[in-house]
Amino acid sequence: MKDAFQIALVAAGLLLACSSGWSAGTAPADNPAPTAKPAEGAPAAAPAAPDPKTLDLKAALAPEQYVRAVEPVLALIERAAKALALHDEEMAKTAKERNEAAALAYNERAARYYLAASLRARLSRNYVSQEAHKAALTEQYEIPMRTKAIALFLKVAASYLDRHDQRAAVAGYQRVLSIDPENAEAKRKMEEIEAAATQSAAQTGGIQSRSGGKEQEKPIDHNADYYRDRYNPDSYSPQSYKDRYSRTDRYGDN
Repeated sequence: MKDAFQIALVAAGLLLACSSGWSAGTAPADNPAPTAKPAEGAPAAAPAAPDPKTLDLKAALAPEQYVRAVEPVLALIERAAKALALHDEEMAKTAKERNEAAALAYNERAARYYLAASLRARLSRNYVSQEAHKAALTEQYEIPMRTKAIALFLKVAASYLDRHDQRAAVAGYQRVLSIDPENAEAKRKMEEIEAAATQSAAQTGGIQSRSGGKEQEKPIDHNADYYRDRYNPDSYSPQSYKDRYSRTDRYGDN
């Protein structure tokens, strides 16, 4: 009896020791350990930067900032859309009634307005202070409008080439290269035009002058400084923009 009693006491002691170890070393499943709190005075995590492509500038900017920075860009985009609508209206006519020269002019006008909108968005960065707003102007207006302008200028130049107006086509491709010097399509077309002109000069032996002598054919002018000065955003200032694009009748709008 005495031995059994001692064995029971030893077993009870072991059970008590085990239970105290479990309670000290583990937490109940339904009561997880609290997370550590940041130390007092530690800087809070910075909020995520807004996506410049989706930032609502009208809500983000003060009303006077929005009027100064964004509304002029939207006005130019609206004029470009109007010019494109006139182009589509002209092209919807029958072949007999259609004025393709006018339709081409509408496309070129739209391209100019898109480029003007891109340049105006670039200048509008001077009217906002936060980097997020500057980035939004670039991503939402400057880059997309420049892309649209280049696409339309390429289309216009190709149309001039189809109409055998080589001089106007060259001017169009030079204009594209002044905006995007690495534009592959414009470079390729300029090379093709130059090769065709060289081949034509070799076959005809030059242009016959009125006196009967041979006059050397003038090479194609590849100097894009004129277009770069007028269309490259890097050469623009607020005053130069105002001089070139502030008139409402700049491109014949009534």
